[in-house]
Amino acid sequence: QLPNKIVITDIQKLQTGLECPHLTVKGKSKNTSSKLAFSFKFEQEADPFCFTAASENEFDMWTDGLNHLLGNEMISSQVSKDLETLLSMEIKM
Repeated sequence: QLPNKIVITDIQKLQTGLECPHLTVKGKSKNTSSKLAFSFKFEQEADPFCFTAASENEFDMWTDGLNHLLGNEMISSQVSKDLETLLSMEIKM
């Protein structure tokens, strides 16, 4: 029912940190936290969608989710922590 939708398969590239176009203006860095910035570019559109997360945890969730949907490896520190927790659990039957 929502008119504006994003098709995941149309996303060409996920950019994070200083790769994000909204952090630079004519080759100069803006004074924004680059650790929490991410953007994605579409195949058919010239302008990327740019975001800045409110926290590191929010950044990890967004980028891991988008990377997973795009078929890329999830690389945040939270993924490593969660994997270690799951691998160290003892399963009792």
